[in-house]
Amino acid sequence: MAFAEDLSMFFDTELGAAVPAIYKGKTIPVIFNRPFILEEGEVASIASSKPEATCRTEDVQDARQGDRITIEGVTYKVVLPMPDGTGITILNLHV
Repeated sequence: MAFAEDLSMFFDTELGAAVPAIYKGKTIPVIFNRPFILEEGEVASIASSKPEATCRTEDVQDARQGDRITIEGVTYKVVLPMPDGTGITILNLHV
């Protein structure tokens, strides 16, 4: 028998860390993150961010490269969906 973790408290948009997102016409909860990246070169450095959405796999089980997701009013393209096998999928995103 497979163990299934109740992830609902993590994806609660009112009391948890999640925000609503629009994916394939439906609203789903995601944990949105934009980690800061600094690439240092010999002459100059480039600062950027790498947006990603942590989702319940059941909400994005058919996610594909090129899909669109709207979070906080910004539409992103899915670069790489990464299911981790525990019921969580991280979507690497690009504006």
